[in-house]
Amino acid sequence: MIPAISQCSTLASPFREELEQYSGCRMNHVEIWLPKLESWLKTESVETTSRLFSDLGIIPIAGSIQGGLLRPAGESRKAHEEHYRRRLDLMQALGIPQVVLVPETDHESVELGPVAEGLIRASQWAEAFGIKVALEFSCRARVVNNLQTAAMLIKLAAQPNLSLCLDLFHFWNGPSKESDLELLGEIPLGIVQASDISGIPRELATDGQRILPGEGDIPLKSLLKKVGQTGYSGPVSVELLNPQIWGIKPSHVAELSLSALTRLFPK
Repeated sequence: MIPAISQCSTLASPFREELEQYSGCRMNHVEIWLPKLESWLKTESVETTSRLFSDLGIIPIAGSIQGGLLRPAGESRKAHEEHYRRRLDLMQALGIPQVVLVPETDHESVELGPVAEGLIRASQWAEAFGIKVALEFSCRARVVNNLQTAAMLIKLAAQPNLSLCLDLFHFWNGPSKESDLELLGEIPLGIVQASDISGIPRELATDGQRILPGEGDIPLKSLLKKVGQTGYSGPVSVELLNPQIWGIKPSHVAELSLSALTRLFPK
């Protein structure tokens, strides 16, 4: 597996400074945080950004996150779809190979029909740009809050560029079971995200309480071993949406993240 880091782990740091410090720590595989990239591009060009990636040896592994596409049809979804198509064009230009799609957490619908329809549409649009889609389940969502449902939807959609984003925080803190990891042998796995949680009941854990992998209660070493047994050899991205961590220098967060992942899968 490939050690990687998400820009949301150092969200408060300036875009260029962050990537320079990642590169200096040899944490070159980066999950690009799309809202942060879009803010950067308000004053910088796509060409400058592409050159920055190249000069620093930054390898984008995914663009995160895209929401709004799995809700019922309407003006709200239409706006998200228009934004999504602009993002696909941008990702294609910058060589970002896949986009992480997330389910809705802010509405009450529990119907799978619109979710499946939206997933197929999103995958087909991305395919036209040569981009893959990784569906992430969220323990906060009414639907698609577990690995089993996500796997079912991926199989139902049957799109060649569609895979799973396995966020082990959502896996552990939601209704998924360890036995569900067997489903990884039946669907493509596009990216794994890793973080930890300590001393907090699962149902109360929030993104802002994420800590470095291996420093908490989630049995990440065991879970990653099972993931590896499926043949997965792609990126494992440290994702720390914790405001207390955002105040730390990106180089320090990158070094700690790389050390944490090395301990979890030393091979």
